[in-house]
Amino acid sequence: MTVTLKYFQNRSSNLIFFPFRLQHVSHFCKPLKLKAMIALIHTVKKDFTDTRLYNDLFDQLEAYVKQNGSENVQLPVKDMAWLEKTTVANSQRLDALQTEYKRQRDEGVKESTRRAMEDLFAFHMKNNNPIEALKLYMRGIRDHCTQFKHMAEMWLNWMEASFVAKDWIRLDSVTSQAEKFFVEDHSTDEAAQKEQNRRYPPAAPTASNTQNLVRQVTQSGYTKTMIYTGLVRLHNDKYSQALDRFLAAKVEFIPSSWVVSHSDIALFITLCALATYSRKHIKTKILGNSAARKLLEAEPPLLEALQMFVTSQLGKCLDLLKVYKDKLLLDVFMWQATDKLFKQIRESFIIKYLQPYAVAYMAPMAEAIRVTPSELENELLRLCEKGLINVRIDALNGCVSKPMDNHKNEALENVNETYTQLANRCQSLILRTHIQQAHIAITMDRETRNKRKTNTASDDANENQPIRGRMMHGMMKAFRTSKNSAQQPSSPAHPNVAASSSAQNHSEADSSEGSDEPREPLS
Repeated sequence: MTVTLKYFQNRSSNLIFFPFRLQHVSHFCKPLKLKAMIALIHTVKKDFTDTRLYNDLFDQLEAYVKQNGSENVQLPVKDMAWLEKTTVANSQRLDALQTEYKRQRDEGVKESTRRAMEDLFAFHMKNNNPIEALKLYMRGIRDHCTQFKHMAEMWLNWMEASFVAKDWIRLDSVTSQAEKFFVEDHSTDEAAQKEQNRRYPPAAPTASNTQNLVRQVTQSGYTKTMIYTGLVRLHNDKYSQALDRFLAAKVEFIPSSWVVSHSDIALFITLCALATYSRKHIKTKILGNSAARKLLEAEPPLLEALQMFVTSQLGKCLDLLKVYKDKLLLDVFMWQATDKLFKQIRESFIIKYLQPYAVAYMAPMAEAIRVTPSELENELLRLCEKGLINVRIDALNGCVSKPMDNHKNEALENVNETYTQLANRCQSLILRTHIQQAHIAITMDRETRNKRKTNTASDDANENQPIRGRMMHGMMKAFRTSKNSAQQPSSPAHPNVAASSSAQNHSEADSSEGSDEPREPLS
């Protein structure tokens, strides 16, 4: 697929991010390097005031022409008058903004200080100096924001500066805080507004312009935050999380002149979905989602590729994706993840191809996956090493087979499991029988449950025994105790009878001492 500079210009019409893309193309695409540098020089002179970048681009252009020639392209001429005029103007403007910021900060008026910081921030961003802009925001601009709109603008500017500076760690931290702000804080504001409307109903039932403005700012800020977060996850190779963030973005709140276009987001969604989602999830969460389908309509081949994947036409799906590979390698957001995503997509296709087969031939499989048989064999070996598939490769016959299940081992495992269950049940029945024979009853009243019994020496000695052994020991001890008590005579119920019988027993014991005849208790 032919790649031109017009393609990248259509992808990003934002004045800040278009040079960002041109710099990437000039570094990684040798055929377009000369044209990209010339276009970047014209863009910097027309829309920016960055004299340092202007001089650097001319130095790079001269070095490239000396080495490779001009290639019959008209070269630009350095405008020294513009350069000197812009340098003086930048210096005067910076001094004026810094003086105003210091004066407002000393006076202590929050609104005026915030405006001075915003003007200084915009100056640094226009001069392609995001590092200084970030330093300015880290001095405590949050303390000078008094309204919801000001906080929203602060988070969006902070994310933009971090992205231009390629500070992914800071961008990850800022996006997490911004996401929390747009979700939780605004929900709290809406709840408070509903409570106020309930107590003091407005005269008109329609929503005010202020409420509509706040809602629009919130939705736009949340959408941009989701896209920034998705780009961070994409940079960190967390494709599933990036896909969830891109799907959460709302199409109607994505501006046409911004860091990414609708086509970019559609491309991100397609590649991440093919690499991480199953057919069922793609069908329900993407093709069945009206918002995601609206995004994919910006690139009809991508929508067709997802439909091919759902209908198991893997080869045609890969053919449609390969058309975009050259553009992806020159994309400032996707060039690092392109090869990884295509590799993961190919592995996913191989796994899905082998699912319904016990034996599969490598020649038709390689043709369906759009690889050679040797490349397919290497991919299969890599998947086996990762533990994603369990197959046997027969290179001589050119086939791949799955190992048959060993039903004998499964039967033995089922028998052992059944035996263990029956043995445990038999032991439980025996234990219950001993409990019933020992006349032991388990009470659940509060007084019995609160009583604590002191452990004896025998209990301490048996504490380290297994639970089942201690239970059996306790049951047998209780059984012997009950048996001994059953052999002893029962005591009389009336106290007078007990006293007379004891006295008579003493007298009989004196008279019949030494006799071996048994004595019967008095009735």
